[in-house]
Order: sequence, then C-alpha cells, then structure tokens
Amino acid sequence: MTEKDMQKAETTGAITRAQPEDTVKRLALALQQNDIIPFSYLMEEDTLIVYNASMEVVQKVPEYLSYLKEYTQIHPEDRWKAIEFYEGRMRGPIEVRTIEADGRISRKLLSATRWKDPAFGKIVLAGSAKDVTAQKDRESVLEVQAKRDSLTMLYNHTTGKELINEYLNYKNPYASCGMMVVDIDYFKSINDVYGHLFGDEVLTETAKLLSMIFDEKDILVRAGGDEFVIFLKDISHAVLVNKAMQLVKAVQKLRFSESSYSMTCSVGVCFLPENVSGYTYEQLFENADWALYRAKENGRNRYEFCDDLQRFTLSEKEWKRTAANIDARYLRNDVIATAFEIFEKMNNFNAALEQLLAVIGVRFSLDRITVVRTDIKAMNAGRQYQWTSAGTPQALTSPGGFDKEDFLTLFHSYDEYGTTVLQYDNMSMYSPGARALLMQGDAKTVVYAAMYCEGKYTGAISYVVCGRKRYWSRQNRSQLGEITKIISAHLAKSQALNASNQSSAAAPGYDTLTGLLSFPRFREEVERMIVGGYARHHILVYTDFEDFKYFNQKYGYSMGDQVLKEFSNYIIGRLEREEAVYFTRVVSDQFILFRPYDPDEDLEESVRQANEEFIKRQEERFPDVRLRIRSGIYRVAQDCLSASAAIDAANFARKQVSCRKGAFARLYDESLSRRQTLETEIINGLEKALNEGEFQLYLQPKFSLKDCLVTGAEALVRWKRADGSILYPNAFIPLYERNGRIVDLDFYVFQQTAAFLAKNQALGRPQIPISVNFSILHASNQEVVGRCMDILEKYGVDPSLIEIELTETATVSDYSNVKRLFQQIQKMGMKTSLDDFGAGYSVLNTVIDIPVNTVKIDRGFISSCVSSSRGIFFLQQIISMVRGLGYDVICEGVETDEQVRILRDAGCEKGQGYWFSRPLPLEEYEKFVYGTEEGGER
Repeated sequence: MTEKDMQKAETTGAITRAQPEDTVKRLALALQQNDIIPFSYLMEEDTLIVYNASMEVVQKVPEYLSYLKEYTQIHPEDRWKAIEFYEGRMRGPIEVRTIEADGRISRKLLSATRWKDPAFGKIVLAGSAKDVTAQKDRESVLEVQAKRDSLTMLYNHTTGKELINEYLNYKNPYASCGMMVVDIDYFKSINDVYGHLFGDEVLTETAKLLSMIFDEKDILVRAGGDEFVIFLKDISHAVLVNKAMQLVKAVQKLRFSESSYSMTCSVGVCFLPENVSGYTYEQLFENADWALYRAKENGRNRYEFCDDLQRFTLSEKEWKRTAANIDARYLRNDVIATAFEIFEKMNNFNAALEQLLAVIGVRFSLDRITVVRTDIKAMNAGRQYQWTSAGTPQALTSPGGFDKEDFLTLFHSYDEYGTTVLQYDNMSMYSPGARALLMQGDAKTVVYAAMYCEGKYTGAISYVVCGRKRYWSRQNRSQLGEITKIISAHLAKSQALNASNQSSAAAPGYDTLTGLLSFPRFREEVERMIVGGYARHHILVYTDFEDFKYFNQKYGYSMGDQVLKEFSNYIIGRLEREEAVYFTRVVSDQFILFRPYDPDEDLEESVRQANEEFIKRQEERFPDVRLRIRSGIYRVAQDCLSASAAIDAANFARKQVSCRKGAFARLYDESLSRRQTLETEIINGLEKALNEGEFQLYLQPKFSLKDCLVTGAEALVRWKRADGSILYPNAFIPLYERNGRIVDLDFYVFQQTAAFLAKNQALGRPQIPISVNFSILHASNQEVVGRCMDILEKYGVDPSLIEIELTETATVSDYSNVKRLFQQIQKMGMKTSLDDFGAGYSVLNTVIDIPVNTVKIDRGFISSCVSSSRGIFFLQQIISMVRGLGYDVICEGVETDEQVRILRDAGCEKGQGYWFSRPLPLEEYEKFVYGTEEGGER
C-alpha cells in the first residue's frame, strides 16, 4: 500500500468513526417498532441470511429453497409463492401466512430488491419481512363495519340483499326459508314527540331484540328508516309462524327511557317451501311487503302472512284498477324528485312504472306514453309498456320494421337532452313506413326521448299528444329527457334482476370490454357526488380517439379493442389516488374520467401530456397510423346541478378540440359556456324563429362578366333575433345539419323564394332565376321534389326560375341519391347546380354523370389559381372543359379587379361576389335590381 493509500484509509476510518452512534440505534428502533426483519438472499448459493434490528446476523440458512418446502413456518398453501419470490420469478411485495409456535396464523409481507454485489459479483436479494397481521385484522374489521348499519350494527340493505340472493341462488332444493318485513308502528310520531335521539334508542333496542330472538345463521337487515328485514334459513312453515308471533309479543314488552312510550310493530311474512326455486330477494320482499301492508290495514300490532307467492303479481292487477287515484303530492312536487320517489317507494318495477307514467301523463297533459324497445340489428321496434288516457287508442300493438336511413334520421335529430319533437305535418324527412311507425294512433305531436343501457341505444319513450300540435319548451324537453334516463336506468336494473344465467363478465355495473364502471353506474356515482356537494374540487374529462374508425379499418376491430383496453389501464395507472375517482367508457372509443384536481394544476397541460404520452407509446407499435386523442375538461362548478350537465359541458369542450391543429385538450371556460348557451338557444329556437319569421331572406346577385347585367341570384338567410342581433349562417347551419332540422330551414327559404318570385310576377317585373341551397339530407327523401312542386304550384311560379344547389363534397358522399334527386328536379322543370366545385373532391366524372345545369367554381379554388401563371392556365382549362360539356359556369367569391380580368380572359361568362354585390335584404335587392327602372344594370 502506498503512503497516499494509507492516508486515504486513515481519512475514511476517521469519517466512519465520526458517524453518530445514535443513528444506528434510531434505525434499529424503527425496524423494531414496525415489526420489520431485514434479510438478504444469495441466489447463486441458495442461502438466506437474517439480521436483527442492529443489522447483526442472527441466522444463516443454507439450501434455503429445500428448507422452504419442508421445515419452514410458512403456511403450506403459501410456500409456492415464497419459492417463486426467492427464485426471482415473482416480483414483490408478496403476502404469506406463517404458523406461529402457539398455532396462531400471522401474515408477513415480503419485499426485496435484486442487485449485484460489486464486491463479490454475486446476485443478492436484499429485502425485509414485515408483520402485517394487525393491519390485516384492522382491514377485516373495517370490511365488516362497511357491511353493517352504523346505528344498529345489523347488515345494511345492500349487503343484506346480496347475502339473501346468494343463499337463494345456491339454496338446497330440499330446504325451505322465510322472510319477515318488520315496521315499527307510528315511528314518525316517536321522532316528533320524543326527538330523534330517542328514536335512535328505539331502533337500537329493536335490533338487539332481533339478535336475541333469531338464530346466528339468519340474516338480519336494517332496510332503511324503521324497516327491518329478517331472512330465516332452513325453517319450517310452522316455526316461521311461531317466530312471527314471538316477535310481535316480544316487541310489546320492550321498555325504554321514556316510560310513557309503549312500542308495537307490524310484520309481513312470506314462506318459500322446499322444491321451489328461482326467486330473488326482490320477489320475496314484495310478497312480505304485501303482507305488511295488510297488517297495517288491519290495525297494526300484528303479523300477516302472505298465503300466495304470486301476491306481488296480484298487487299489480289491483293497482291497475286504481291507477287513476294519483297521490296529489305527485302532481305538485318536482317531477324529477317524484320519479325517484316512486321507484324508491314501490318495490315492484311494473307497478312503479305504471304509476309514474300516469303521473307524467297528467302532469304534461299527454294522451299516450309508450316505452319502445328498439333492436338496431334486426331493424324493428316493439312496445314494452304503454299508458293511455281515457279514450285514446293504443299504439304499436305489434312490432314494426324500419330501415337504416330512417333510424339515422331519428337518431341524429336527438338534441342535448336526448329528445326530438316530431310534428304530424312535418315528417317529410322520413319514408312513408317510418312516418306510420313514428306517428301511430292519431298522434299530432310526439316527443321521442332516447334510452341507453351501458352506452348502447336500446329504444325510446314516446310522449304523445293526439288532439292538436304542441310546442314543447326547452324546460319541458329537459324534464322528459331526465325522466327517461331514470326510467331507462330502472328498466335496465329490473331486466338485469330477472335475467337468468348471467355471467359475471356481463354484470351491468361494469363495461364488458375494459372492466371499467358502466356508464349508467358512473353517472349515478357522479350524480351522487355533485348533488351531495362532494365535487367542489373535481374535474370531468371527456376523451375520445379522433377518427378511430380508420385505425379499426387498418388493423381490425380486435386490435382496436386492445388499444382501448390499454388506454383504460394507462389512465388508471396515472391516478395518484382512488378515492372519489370514477372512470368509464361511454361508448366505442369515448371515455370519461371524474377525479379531484389540485388548484395549482394546469389542467389543459396535464391532460395534454397524458394524451401525448399514450400516443407516443402506441406509435412504436403502429407506425403507419397516427393516433389522435382529444379531451374536453369541465371543472365542476358550485352551481352545477347534475352529472348530465357536467358531462355535456366536458363533451362540448371535447368537440372544440382539433388534434390536427396541435391541440389535445380544451378547458370548458366562460367563452365555451357562452357558446354552448348560444348553440342551445339556436337549436331550441328554430321552431319559434320559423313561426315568427325571424329568418330573413337575403339575395346575392349573379352577374354577366361581359356587361355586368344581373343574370340571377342566390337565396341566402340571416337570423334576426328578437333582441335585434343578427346571426350569420355559419352560426346555425352546421348545428341544423347535425340534428336534421336543416331540412325545415331549407324549405322555409324555398317557400320565401317562391313567394318573392310570385310577388315580382304580380308586379310585372322581369323574372330573374334564383338558386336555393339544399342540404344533402334531402337526397335520401323520396318526397322532396313533390313538396317543392306543391310550393311552386301554391304560388304559381314557373319551375324554371328555381335552381337547386348542392355542394360537390355532399354530392360525392351520396352519389347515387344525388343523381336520382337531380334527375327528378330536372324532370319537373327546375334547374340544378353543383356548388363549391374545386373545394373538395373535384371528381370530373361526377360532373359528367350527374345531371347538372350549372357548375359553380369555388372561391378558394379561384384564389389559389390566380396566384400564378400555371394556376391561371389550369383555371382556363377547367372552365373550357366544363363549358365544353355543355354546362353554365359561374365563379363565386370574386372580390378584386384582377380576378374579374383573369376570369374574363379564361372564358368565364358569369361571376358572383363582393366585387359585384354583397348579399342584400329583399328590400335592398329590389332597389338594386329593379330600382325605378325595370332592369338590372349595375
């Protein structure tokens, strides 16, 4: 050793000796207090070394794996885990049971880190064994407490129902059982007279009495309030009756701190004999509850026995005879709260639904309500439940079929409340068969509200008015939408309870693909958090994969499903906590996460980073497809009243995100709130605006490029609202395209145009043709041309003065239907026009094959062409080619002198744009075109 090395060693030793001795003591104390035993396992030598708290070797076990198999204290059933742990095949921590010297079972948590000792070059597992017995015992106690009612320590309703159903599912066919439903007589007056603390004393003493009377094997449940359920296993009919009598008498003998109080109870009893199976908790409860009602009817302080297991169906029939007698409170109270109350109070779903439908019918002055089941694959719809007012015919008495186009028209017309309003005289968008199916039984106005189960469309509820047309307010449709969601949830629950042989994978509480919460259950949990005021620092993130259908097309649906599973696992893995966190797959590739957030958290950035990280992970596996994830974020506000409102807000924010523009997340803020409010007003205000003439016709003249004479005009529309503000088409046209109401607006503009042409004709003015824009939705309607001709005949207008415009993009998307529509239009004498040519597909064979009179070249195409000599040459060739095919050519969006010159040189004969004239209100158009002289010179 050199002198330098010796100096270094002395320095190192001095530093080591300078370490405070109490550090080691503190470490030893911490290990002792936490019941932690350190160890190291030399894998190559198969040797275990055990240390004490001071890190001194206390035991060395060679050939440890062989020792594990035969002589260890580890429970025989857990030894395999320990062996795989030390062999490195199972990563820790793992939990194993050990058998102590006194026979007690303890639990140890083994954890270790694998590393290579640099001094010896050997692989070592350095770890510890922690005694977690006390912790596990505490968890067991908490688990038991979670199943118990906190006041009486009997089973709570949820646990009791599960235990009873479990017994019924696996009941010995030779065993019989019984159920009692116990209600303390006049319990409300106890709280009113003596106070709630005394009321709690009564409940506690009653629970103690039940525990003394009934066997340990019996299931004792506090069902809620002052109602108890006792399920008696393996009991004969005679013993059951004796027990009921014993209970009533024993309750009478109870004594309390308030000596003036004397307690009685009413008991309903039902018996399930041997060799009878297939019954559930709900069905037995309905029978016993029927008997309890009889006991109360007969004076209380007694028990009544249900002598027929079909009493719950008999009670339904009795209810039908008295359905007209509606509790007056249900006609005054909040209708949503009433719906919840009816389902909660009545134990039979059919009876509860019948009562609720009767209440809704009276509250909303309806003639008929029908719960319609829809099978999308089979393309048919049938009636599940129906309520009718006196004298109203029944409807949908037999299932009816529909086609895909009609279903999509209805489906896309649902608004943000999940409702759509159909009027008997405005059904042209549907085929005759669909009209007959949707508007049965003398219906004049029908509100359809969509029903979903686990994100799947299952049908709708129709709310029907037969006598007259009715305008439905936004508030009314919102209420019907919420009521439908409540009915849909309870219907799904009822069907799940009555279904047999369901696998656990198909349980309604979870999504079968990802294992996440089902959407209905997610919504219930979030609703509870929001309404209960527990969501003050929560966000709701609505996420989807943009254009995920292209991924499915390239890699297949199986691989697409795998990506969705991985995404759900990825998000779960990022969560820092599980309390008050809910995650669901809504449908297809759409997910919603409800979680707490830090006030200092940059929400858009954190969500964006999460999305980008997942995308990067997938890019290595799928290099040919660029996955795009977008998210809308809603910070739950104090004035948020429901889960639906929060989900709608997050979903609205999601729809504003365009991944192609580099954004991956958008926070719902005040600006989006205003935009959503405006869009809602636009969607809901169409009917009123049409009826009150708020949509105003504008005309933009078309000109000859040769002499600047007006050769025609294009009909456009502006919405002048009641407050005087003007909305331009880009604010409302896309919304009406999405919900299908654009059809109504198109015909409104068509009718206004016909009326204007009729006026000109009556005044003797020279007639100038006018083109009207139509949506692609008209292409699938067989009656659109007939309706147009009816309007023209009504006003006495020559069809040749009307030109129907469809965009090039829309034409290519529904080629065959557009071709048929244009043929019919031309056959009736009207003209046809292909709008925005060059903006989309620019498929020349489309122009050749589809019967059009005019081709309108898009403004964007013109702007790009006139910027270079090659572009100008290309534009000249296009115009020459289209004219050579015999079509009129008009260039739109002309705004500069240079564009006018280039278009003239290119051979274009007509133009339209701000260089000539902006769109004009009718009065200004008349002055501009006709003025004091009849003519049209600029």
